[in-house]
Amino acid sequence: MMTTLLLTAALAATLEADLRSIAALPGEPNRVAAAGVTRDEAAILTIENDAAFDPASTRRRLVLIGAPDGDPRAADAVVAAVRWFKTRAPASVRREWTVSALPSAQLDASDTQSLPRWITFQAPDLVVTVGAEWDALEGSPLQISGYPQ
Repeated sequence: MMTTLLLTAALAATLEADLRSIAALPGEPNRVAAAGVTRDEAAILTIENDAAFDPASTRRRLVLIGAPDGDPRAADAVVAAVRWFKTRAPASVRREWTVSALPSAQLDASDTQSLPRWITFQAPDLVVTVGAEWDALEGSPLQISGYPQ
C-alpha cells in the first residue's frame, strides 16, 4: 500500500510539473487547474484555456481526457498532444481550435458528477478520450446533448 501511495505521489508531481511547463509556453491553454479532488484531497489536474469564458470566440473547443484507469501512458499521450498543439501544430490549427485537457481522469467511482461538470464547463465541440475503453459519460447530460464521446 505504501509503495502505491509513493508511486501515485511521484506521478502526480511529474504530471503537475509537465502541465506547469506547458502552461508557461506562449498561447493557450495556459492555466493549470483541477477537475475535482480524490478522496485524499489530491487535485485531479487539468490544463485549460480561456475560450470557455469568451462567448464571442469562434474557435472550436477540444477537450482531451486520459487515463481513467491510471495508465500513465494515456496521461503522457494527452500531455504530449497539448505540448504538440502549443509548440508544433500548424498556425492554422491553433487559430481554429483551442484545447483543454484532463490527462489523468482518475476520479473516484462514486464521483459521478465532477467529470461531466468539468467537461460542460469547457463547452467543447469535441471530446476525445485516450486510454482504456470507458463509459464515464454514459448516462450523463453530455451524452444526451450529443457531445462526441
